[in-house]
Amino acid sequence: MSWSIRLALLAGASITAPRVYVAFILLNLGIFWFCPSAAAIMFIITGGIAVLRPNRRANLSGIVIFLVFIGVAAMGTGTALQSPPLQPGIMIDESDQDSSRLTLNGIEYIKINLAEIYQHCLNGEADKIAGRYVLRGIVKRTPALDSSGQFAIIRTAVVCCLAHAAPVGFRVHHNEADEFSDGQWVRVYGTLKTLQPDLPNPELHIRGLFFTRLNKSYGIIPVKIAKIPDPAVPYIFDFKSAEPYAY
Repeated sequence: MSWSIRLALLAGASITAPRVYVAFILLNLGIFWFCPSAAAIMFIITGGIAVLRPNRRANLSGIVIFLVFIGVAAMGTGTALQSPPLQPGIMIDESDQDSSRLTLNGIEYIKINLAEIYQHCLNGEADKIAGRYVLRGIVKRTPALDSSGQFAIIRTAVVCCLAHAAPVGFRVHHNEADEFSDGQWVRVYGTLKTLQPDLPNPELHIRGLFFTRLNKSYGIIPVKIAKIPDPAVPYIFDFKSAEPYAY
């Protein structure tokens, strides 16, 4: 557990039930721009005010609710707040780790992660959208995607902390989608293609996350799809707007 969380929990012992509830929400769900450290600071300030307040009476319900929240927070900090930071090259599973491109059949493909290429598509950057790319992610399959000869490739992007995590991804057109199982990590070489408008939502569900951002404007036409081992750190923590990308 980080020092900020320890301080927050200690300070929160003097907070009444409503304040505990608000602080817990900020600490664990990351509402608006809050991250755990910011929420912890608010927790400490609010607790300090409560401590200095004269003639303060004990609130049994507040204490009980606070103890419940401590238990829930303790279970969550092991995963959400102690995720290892991204280190240069930790996600690279190819031998040429220092290169920003990979070569396939004499053609270079730019290494990029799903969040970076997703942002290029949102920005409508035609020169970037027209490039040849190699990227990695998890295969997600649904009956709707299978029937259209597609699967989704996704990867969870994290901003600030896992409370701000959101899977992003694209449809991949592939006639032999059955070759890849749901949850399999793959590396895809290919290009982007404009999708038909008003495609049905495949309703992808990622455990522990509320929604998945599947690009509705572009899909990936693969040249090659290769199965790869699960990476040491599956999340995207780094984002760059130009080559060399974080990949």
